[in-house]
Amino acid sequence: CALPISPVSCSCMSRTSDRHGRPPSYSLGCKICDLPSITSLVAALDHLRGKKHLKKVAQHRPELREAVMRVAGSRPDDSAPPVSYGVRDGIAPLSLLELDALLAPHAGFRALHESLGFDVTQLLALIAAERARRVGAADLSRATQLVPEDLQWITVDARHVVRWDDRLGSQTVPLRQAPDLGDMMRRCEFGGEPPAIRLPRLPAALPVVPYCKAEALKGRHVYPPAVAGARLAVAAAINAGQRPAAAPGLRLDIFDFVCGPSFIRALSGDAAAAKDEFYLQRAKAGALCVLHIPSREHDQFDVGHAVEMLVCGGVAQAGCFFSLTAVQIPTRAAGEERRGAAEDEQPARKRRKPGAWRCLVCTEVDAVDAVGRLVEVKSSEKKRGMQFICKKVALQVALNGSEF
Repeated sequence: CALPISPVSCSCMSRTSDRHGRPPSYSLGCKICDLPSITSLVAALDHLRGKKHLKKVAQHRPELREAVMRVAGSRPDDSAPPVSYGVRDGIAPLSLLELDALLAPHAGFRALHESLGFDVTQLLALIAAERARRVGAADLSRATQLVPEDLQWITVDARHVVRWDDRLGSQTVPLRQAPDLGDMMRRCEFGGEPPAIRLPRLPAALPVVPYCKAEALKGRHVYPPAVAGARLAVAAAINAGQRPAAAPGLRLDIFDFVCGPSFIRALSGDAAAAKDEFYLQRAKAGALCVLHIPSREHDQFDVGHAVEMLVCGGVAQAGCFFSLTAVQIPTRAAGEERRGAAEDEQPARKRRKPGAWRCLVCTEVDAVDAVGRLVEVKSSEKKRGMQFICKKVALQVALNGSEF
């Protein structure tokens, strides 16, 4: 790699933290509101400007009621709820600017909250940045609404299915620790076919998912049962370079990004994906490789996996399968496109469109039907039909090529 690995902070998108090296959680309650825990500084700001807290302040400190009434609901802005919300008793939620105007100059209001344990200086320092963030989010949302709907926003150039050997070996390491590249290349194979789907006669009893150490480690994001999509894609691309006939055109130098679907979802504002960690590293070939570390562990022995076992014919064969999809995603930053000699060698239909990023996206695939078409397996107690197709699933099947 040309540059050392560097973490990318998603703190502006996620208000949570965990034990993996992130800043410790903000932990404080509000005694007058009987609130046992406030989880972040941003949550503390929202609590202090809320109607419930302002009413409690007015009840406990009558001498502060006039100051609260003077600014509460006086003028709305883009960071405050509608003025009509909760004005019946004369107290409405404050905007961030109004909270700043109340906390900064009013000694009694400030002293009360300092006595409650709030770091008022820290909260005041955060208000301007938080308001700018919310204004920016509102502007982005309005701009997004102006973008015309384009059902072809992803253009698929090529797709390759690879098999990953997830059997345990001499090396088991967490995803944050880089595994041996040679071991990854040996585990990544072109060819083979995912398990065939079968439709059982219903009703059918769900099988018991047997405990398996490899599956347990996969749920805890430990290599080799768990493999980061970008790492698998890099190993596959190196293998393809040594055996071009296995995957024609699979070269890192023609891509801008090598990632999984979670990175795309995080950049689009998906709250769940934004809680995860992403590490970026530039390869010498030019591609920006994105290592995705999920924020939570995944249960590999739940009902969903039992359904998958049922429709895939019992215990699946060793290994799992991934789809490596070369896609072009349009961007308005058309002037930023990179057209090197390596890309110019590609046929015209494979060249990057003006104003588009070329991405190699790695996604897991479940099964195939009788004629070899990819199938995505989803199950639910409540969902029916098109209810399964949420934004996350739509992106997943658009990338991995599942037709059913």
